Amino acid sequence: FGKTCRVAYLSDLSSSPSEYEDRRVWERLTERHIELLVIDAVASIKTRVGAPHIGLPTAIEIAKELRPTKTLCIGMSHGFKELHNDTQQRLRAELKNGLDIQLAHDGQRVFLAL
Repeated sequence: FGKTCRVAYLSDLSSSPSEYEDRRVWERLTERHIELLVIDAVASIKTRVGAPHIGLPTAIEIAKELRPTKTLCIGMSHGFKELHNDTQQRLRAELKNGLDIQLAHDGQRVFLAL
């Protein structure tokens, strides 16, 4: 959504939208640059096949494909707390590669001109 700044909110994904049979979802996501991508990343490690929600590795891969200006991961499980240093290292490495991806937090504000 958004006319000036485009925002994509991807919630409750079980796989990347690029893998969906109905390609219209992916085509809509890729038709214009996304300023802010908000995406679920329930697990900090790779999720098992058939898991109900994607994890951080899949969220990162989706962000790499869409190349938004900024990505915020939401819906993290308690496993992120236990693996906080590993997760932060992974996200810093992605930032060095030009991908601004962060873990969102309660009360976080993002200002955009929609």
